Amino acid sequence: MFSTFKKVAITAALATAATASVGANAAWESGGTGTNANPIDSELVLTVWNTDSSKSFTQDLGVTTRQFMTGAATAQSFNLDAGGLAHIGTGNIQWSVAGNSSVLVGGELDNYGFYFTSSNSSPVVTSNLAFVPLTALFPNFADYETALGTADSGTAADPVFFLEGASNAGAGNVWGNQLRSTTANFGGATANGADGEAMTAWTVGLDATAAGGSVKDSGPFFWALDTDLGSLEYTAVPIPAAAWLFGSALLGMAGAARRRKALQA
Repeated sequence: MFSTFKKVAITAALATAATASVGANAAWESGGTGTNANPIDSELVLTVWNTDSSKSFTQDLGVTTRQFMTGAATAQSFNLDAGGLAHIGTGNIQWSVAGNSSVLVGGELDNYGFYFTSSNSSPVVTSNLAFVPLTALFPNFADYETALGTADSGTAADPVFFLEGASNAGAGNVWGNQLRSTTANFGGATANGADGEAMTAWTVGLDATAAGGSVKDSGPFFWALDTDLGSLEYTAVPIPAAAWLFGSALLGMAGAARRRKALQA
């Protein structure tokens, strides 16, 4: 779980930013060639699972992946599905956020690819990410609303899927710590994090010539999930406590200096 300071710091950061509480869409829109495919505006999905009970829920966040890949997204807050939280229960909670953009946009080749959270500080590309190999990986993200859907978990019209069983709840062959094994191609990056852990997001795309691949982080924002608060935050990194204390000390010294000058005048 977050420490008390981290929760306070994130709350303070969010209070000074324009945030929006975002809910799930009424239907999934995946990248690739899926049932509800919208390749340029496929939606980010959140998967939260309990490794103790092998239960998970996967939630359509209702925002486009490309906004986050291009850096156009601003700080915002997402409400976790109450039914999903009840379904997974308490225990060892893991989670990940992922999506893709499978349409080449002029001047934005590096935003053609995948977006995923990771606790890894710097995933290393170990595979050839030229155009054809990267395209070959898109089936892992294509039509994920059908891949997740089962007779008892939901349909493509439902914004949240409830799954259980070791082969579904956070396992690599569906959505979870390896995102259908896709992230294993990117330097062994692990896509999942613990409840309360802040994770960096990574974009895997092409370079300017479409002849090779590139991996870049999401910049000054990170993702943080807190099941106690029922929220997923996309927020700027809070200023560390030491920095606040240092700033307060500088202000104090400046005030003392002004008082000395006033007494000497």
